[in-house]
Amino acid sequence: MKKWVHGVKTVVRVLLAGERCLCDQVLDASDELMYVCFLESTKGCIMQILSFGGAVAVCPRSLEKVPWILDMYEALAEVIPEMKDLCIGCSRDGVISDVQAILHRLGDAMWGSGTLGENDPFWKASSEADILPGGQFARVYHYFAASEIYNAIRVFIAYYVWMTGFGNFSYNYIKKDFSIARFAQALLVAIDPSNDVAWVPCDACVGCAWASSFDPTRSSTYRPVRCGVPQCSQAPAPSCPGGPGSSCAFNLSYTASTF
Repeated sequence: MKKWVHGVKTVVRVLLAGERCLCDQVLDASDELMYVCFLESTKGCIMQILSFGGAVAVCPRSLEKVPWILDMYEALAEVIPEMKDLCIGCSRDGVISDVQAILHRLGDAMWGSGTLGENDPFWKASSEADILPGGQFARVYHYFAASEIYNAIRVFIAYYVWMTGFGNFSYNYIKKDFSIARFAQALLVAIDPSNDVAWVPCDACVGCAWASSFDPTRSSTYRPVRCGVPQCSQAPAPSCPGGPGSSCAFNLSYTASTF
């Protein structure tokens, strides 16, 4: 479908336009011969475009195909005015009527039962949906925007659980600590890999829970920072309940170099 959207624009704006220009220059002396030659040289590609569009319109419908059908509808509606200017002779009306018929069938495929029709409970709330001139759909964009937002929320929650581990997630859930800063902390490593990541002990870490995205003492990517090393002394109010060499809770911070 993606190739079809690109192909229909290429056929109309390159192939049909080139054939029309060639016919105007070579067969200018005979209008009837020019009409026949233009029709014979272009009807093959036009029929291929229309046959594929018709096949898509009658294929089993599903919500996954709606964005692609929408792109096909808009692409075909966009080139119809150009085709009206390029097509000549008595065949012009027949070609344009066939193209418009495929356009309407694609529109029906969008609104048919099981896609965005009456059987869709989500779509019932937007029953005022209507087709606007130029191939634009009034409520389709709202529908997909909402779906994308919901999917993004699910992805972020799953990513947060994966980055922090189930233990951290449970601790934060019990403590009701789901701040924006905590959520952003879990994404820093993946979003901004250009900076060096440093693990430093948290303030007064006696009794505090693990606050980092993952346990650095078990990490194969970053070396753990243990109490007693020079970097530990640079942290504000370091505290090591188990003495030098024991593991403390760590927070994530960005520095110019890696420990």
